[in-house]
Amino acid sequence: MIPTANFTYSVDGLEVTFTDRSTQGPTSWSWDFGDGETSTDQDPSHIYSRRGFFVVTLISTNADGPSEAFQLSVGVSDTGITPLPKSIYDIVLSYIPSGVDINIGELDGLIKKWQLYLQPLINDIVIEDAHVYDEFYWPPLANQLIAELIAFDLILQAISLLISSSSSSSSGTAGGALKKVVTGPSTAEWHGPSEANDSVNNMVKPGGSLDTLKEQICMLAKRLRIWLPICSDLREDTNVPEIFEPIRDAYNIIIS
Repeated sequence: MIPTANFTYSVDGLEVTFTDRSTQGPTSWSWDFGDGETSTDQDPSHIYSRRGFFVVTLISTNADGPSEAFQLSVGVSDTGITPLPKSIYDIVLSYIPSGVDINIGELDGLIKKWQLYLQPLINDIVIEDAHVYDEFYWPPLANQLIAELIAFDLILQAISLLISSSSSSSSGTAGGALKKVVTGPSTAEWHGPSEANDSVNNMVKPGGSLDTLKEQICMLAKRLRIWLPICSDLREDTNVPEIFEPIRDAYNIIIS
């Protein structure tokens, strides 16, 4: 029986130590570290020349033949901050429901938008202006929050496009037009037999992908002590953007 390739890794700055976890008794190993370098050691260590995300591939082999390639994305950094194992870009894509078309070209702009928004609100690490667009200087939880906020933006855009395209191709309710949308994803109602309507319902229904993502965003924002307009929990110790400070002041007056 051919092996099943697998590995774990630990990161120390730009040095990564890999541990083979392949099964079915492999006797040789082929590593590709994603930067043009390779190894045939069972448990190699590799020093990258720069920070970044690298797709590492392992193929393990025994007498019956080689395994299928096993891949993991590995993030390494020389900034002293441990990055997430995937880039913001890849995390965003993992949140987008299947069948939902998004404009990939918007991702870079959305990443920068939320980096600028959150920069003055991060407590754990002071992010200098020169590094605001470099996720390797950001705390991992902040990068995760940025990715979730971008995914939320993109899903809302997709819903709006589906509603617009369906409404423009139908009149009244006979063609499956939108019946009612009350502010907030949990109370949206979309009616009609079309595939597009089913896709919208799956996203906006209570407990759907949009609701679930919003819960994750607000939970993470609370942990980072950052208030966002889509989250209702506004504590006294919450960091609030200047444009929303009147809301916090009013909130403090109400609870005092």
